[in-house]
Amino acid sequence: MSEKKSRKSKKTKTESKKEQQPQQQPQQPVQEDRPSVPQIPPDFDIRMKFSFLKAIQEVLLRANAKVHWDPDDLIPAGMLIRDVNNIIKNLEKEQIMIQVQNQLSIENEEEEEEEEETEEIN
Repeated sequence: MSEKKSRKSKKTKTESKKEQQPQQQPQQPVQEDRPSVPQIPPDFDIRMKFSFLKAIQEVLLRANAKVHWDPDDLIPAGMLIRDVNNIIKNLEKEQIMIQVQNQLSIENEEEEEEEEETEEIN
């Protein structure tokens, strides 16, 4: 029984020592001479790979199915998903238009070459 008392007294002594030591607050990093970061305008355009945008869309759609949105979050989340979907649709339309234009220009060049060959023969 005396051993238990001595153990308890040892614990209380170490606990009291911890309480007596002033707690050190974490020091905030000293700001050195850092250059100021320029403010980026809100309408700043960036380039990204189309596959990256498609990956973002997939993540948003999967997250949307699993998340229980607060009513205040529904509109911003829905608008974000809508905007990403519209961007992807517009890019796909542009890609199709470029392919069609390229195909038409190739066909026009072939027709012109045929006309020139027929003129040379005559």
